[in-house]
Amino acid sequence: MTLRCRNVPHLPGLDAIRLRGGESAGDNPVRWPYIAENRSFKSWVKGGELVFVTGISRHRSPQNLAECLYEGKECNVSGLVVLTGDAYIGQLPNTLCRLADELAIPLFEQPYSLPMAEVTEAIGRAIVWSEHTSIEQMDQAIEKFVPLDVSVAGQRSS
Repeated sequence: MTLRCRNVPHLPGLDAIRLRGGESAGDNPVRWPYIAENRSFKSWVKGGELVFVTGISRHRSPQNLAECLYEGKECNVSGLVVLTGDAYIGQLPNTLCRLADELAIPLFEQPYSLPMAEVTEAIGRAIVWSEHTSIEQMDQAIEKFVPLDVSVAGQRSS
């Protein structure tokens, strides 16, 4: 069971995160969270990351946020989360939400008041849990369909 973008706001403690655009790609799998503080993140991602943009260390204009969406699509990230509030990025422009729809890349809005440590912990735990569950399910399926005859295992043929 893979963590999907659409699941993120439903994780414990993350109900303040809102999907604002790109809902059609809500099934994108989330491989890992990545916090982007530099202008370009393409050298730092592998694909499948949920990229967080805070605006704390770098001013983010609406044009730069649009560039982040284009870059995210190019790099095959799972989605983009923009932190909003009075301090750095006031609010997401509707044009950005429409662009996310056009590009089919999930765009989330997260209030600055929600601590990043809580967010990344919840996402990290969900990813680890989903991987553990998948491995457990795989082991059960293997045991069910591939019976192991331990009496023969380890014997050499003559």
